[in-house]
Amino acid sequence: MSNYNPRTFTSLGLLRSIPSALLHQFFTPYRGYLESQRFEWPTDPEKLDHKALHETLLKPAGPTPDKRLADAMFIIHEMADDAGVSALVDAIRETDPNFTKNKDVEAAVFVIQRWLIDPVLVENTNARRYARENRSFRSFRTSLDLPDGTLDDAALAKFRDEIAERLAPFYPRESIKLYQFPEKDSKTIRFLVRHGGPLVREGIVKADAPGESDSALFRREVFDVIVYDPENDEVRIHSKKRDADLYTRACGVHFVENEEAFPDTDKYTLEPLIQKGEQSLACAHVAGLRKITLVELDVFLGGNLSESIVYRSDNLFQSQRLKEQAFLTGRTLQAATFEIFFAKAKHSRTVKIQTPNKANFKRDNDGKLVEQWLRTTGFIIEPAAPEEATPATDAPALAEVS
Repeated sequence: MSNYNPRTFTSLGLLRSIPSALLHQFFTPYRGYLESQRFEWPTDPEKLDHKALHETLLKPAGPTPDKRLADAMFIIHEMADDAGVSALVDAIRETDPNFTKNKDVEAAVFVIQRWLIDPVLVENTNARRYARENRSFRSFRTSLDLPDGTLDDAALAKFRDEIAERLAPFYPRESIKLYQFPEKDSKTIRFLVRHGGPLVREGIVKADAPGESDSALFRREVFDVIVYDPENDEVRIHSKKRDADLYTRACGVHFVENEEAFPDTDKYTLEPLIQKGEQSLACAHVAGLRKITLVELDVFLGGNLSESIVYRSDNLFQSQRLKEQAFLTGRTLQAATFEIFFAKAKHSRTVKIQTPNKANFKRDNDGKLVEQWLRTTGFIIEPAAPEEATPATDAPALAEVS
């Protein structure tokens, strides 16, 4: 469940900006909870007491709200900013292209209004923001041909159950939700897995007895991302390393009925930096790329303490150390960060590659150019072609991507 820290609702200034009648409508399903906290429920929606509601939510006299209310307040708080409103407007326009938001309506008011109309849309839009954040992903490739298309409702539920079965020893089943977000310009699908994290115990001061201490036991909300990419026959995962192994096995079973379909093999190498030096950064052969600069390098030194050193510069190959051709010879490179300049963009983009299979860059249209450059310059290890390609059989129910 979400941490109970809904700042949109526990800030009196923000709360007062929300019309009483709208708050009355939002909290009506949870009236019993509020009354159990000694909040006087008004018969006239316009007479809802903002200050009393603020104090009730800020210092509940007893247990925190049930999961539905805590989640609702958490999601609304997450969405109640300019970026959240913009994402929600875009989501609404997918089915109503002519929708226009009233500019005079504040963010929190707009999000609550939409929650009352379609809470699933607001929840999914918030989840999509987490799914599309720029993150570091581990790549796991397969020699099998992966099926295309989005999962229908039954298949999505089955995939969720497969994931929950594997995560169950570590996280409560009931905390696991699975969201699906197909990419518009490719066959890639992003799956967001929301689950409770490890149990955390923290010291607190009692709300009803400020002079006494107590402790609270709870789970923080965790978001993991699985990127299913049938065009490159791989999945990319953002999660703890242990959980990534569980996710790859769940993907293997669900999509190709083979738990071992996505082995933890090497995808990236930084050998071109050692073998070719600055020439490895040439990018004229990739239309859309203008210039690439090496700005950070993580070098493993070894020894009893497994030492490493990180070099940083605006342009490492122009620094005195790397100008010496032999400086990288015999070194073990663990990670490299590149600054990439695009032909049609004013701003550069930072791309980090960490061997053996971890990368951090956004896979949008510019990201495809980065992937092309990494592949053509030897930073991506091409998998050995199998003797005979094995197609996926008995794939789960799929619906064509629109």
